[in-house]
Amino acid sequence: MASVGKDILIRTLPVPISLVGQIIGKKGANIKEINDRSGARCWVDNTKIVQGCKMLEISGDLESVTKAKQIIESQLGQFKMQNQSSGAENRNIPDFRSGKKGKKGKKKKNRKAKHEVFEREQHNDIVDVSDEEGDEEVRVNDEEIKKGRSSCRVDGSFCDRSGEPPESLKVKQTNNVEEHKERERRLREEDERLWDRREVAAWTRANMRGLEESKKYSVGCATTTVCSSTGRVELLSYQRLAEIGTKHFKMFKEQLEKENYELWRKQAGEDWRQLMMKANTAMEKNLCKATANYNAAFHGAKNAKDTQIARSLARNLLVSYSYLATRVRESGRMDVYCQAVDSFKLMIEMGGNDRTWLYPGGDRRGVVDIFVEMVEDVGMLLPSLGVKTREMVQLGEKFMGRLDRWTTCEEERKCLGLARLRQGEAMFNKAAMAMGEKNYTDALYLFQEMYSV
Repeated sequence: MASVGKDILIRTLPVPISLVGQIIGKKGANIKEINDRSGARCWVDNTKIVQGCKMLEISGDLESVTKAKQIIESQLGQFKMQNQSSGAENRNIPDFRSGKKGKKGKKKKNRKAKHEVFEREQHNDIVDVSDEEGDEEVRVNDEEIKKGRSSCRVDGSFCDRSGEPPESLKVKQTNNVEEHKERERRLREEDERLWDRREVAAWTRANMRGLEESKKYSVGCATTTVCSSTGRVELLSYQRLAEIGTKHFKMFKEQLEKENYELWRKQAGEDWRQLMMKANTAMEKNLCKATANYNAAFHGAKNAKDTQIARSLARNLLVSYSYLATRVRESGRMDVYCQAVDSFKLMIEMGGNDRTWLYPGGDRRGVVDIFVEMVEDVGMLLPSLGVKTREMVQLGEKFMGRLDRWTTCEEERKCLGLARLRQGEAMFNKAAMAMGEKNYTDALYLFQEMYSV
């Protein structure tokens, strides 16, 4: 069958009704062999007949569809030639009931009948016995016919005296047709669901957060309140902001678990696209609200020197940034990573001598673990950005330059070293691509910048 990673194509091929049975084969053996050889899925649509032909549908990737079409067209040509040659042979066989040869056949038959009459006259005792047995056989056959017992056709299939198949065979044939229709229906539904899932992936890529070609992305402001006495807009306490951020992040996680095509289809049926769009908008709103409130709460707790709450908020803030960055357009994704770097530097400065909260161990990821994953993502993102070479270098330096190369903090030095390594790899890969395209100016520039990293 066609692999999921390739685009699925559907082609139709007209097949004359007289050749449909040969294409399908006995119990579907021939069409199954075509499917196995080509990797495509072929089936005959028995509901449509166009100009004496039924439509054979071929679905799969381009290579498998092309191969299946070649095999079927070759077999159709062979079947047509075989049918024409067999028809010509049948026309060349003389008819025993016409022409001179037919008359000779009748004369031979008459002479044989006269010879049998002469033998019967010579052997009356034998003739009487044979006549009685013949009459008895005729009577038995008549009784069987009257009782409606089934007899056997020339082709081996059973029928009753009216020439129709028995009821049990009719039921079996009906069941086979219904099973075939049900199987074809299920296959069509599977193909439809596969295309729908691809539509979901394409829509998600085309509707990521942020404005097109914008290099900035803002999560908005934290929740505020209006003072009843002064009428001014004031920021809530960092404890309250932390609660609001946690509330929105939990809502985002619940929606993330329900981000499933099958669930949308089950809930909304054919209107699943509207449900998908509404869910995507709600997820973006909750994640931005959580990030904004966590950021404001972290700065508030840090200024209030509430170390325990600040450390917990620092981790939650980095987790929010990690979810947010992968859902923002590539043009504005580097801005999200730069915001995460600024927050990470404040977290490192707040650490003091206690480093256990940076590396908690076990299954729980620490602040350093989360930031290291971001650095790896930036290393893969830089070469894939659809920007000019110099702009790519500037974006990488904008991210790396936020980390202090002269810091005394061991964690920051390790993260900076990894970031520089990934930046160098990205520049080398970009330079290799430029050399392959014979763009020696960009390649030379990138090699020069690599020495300054």
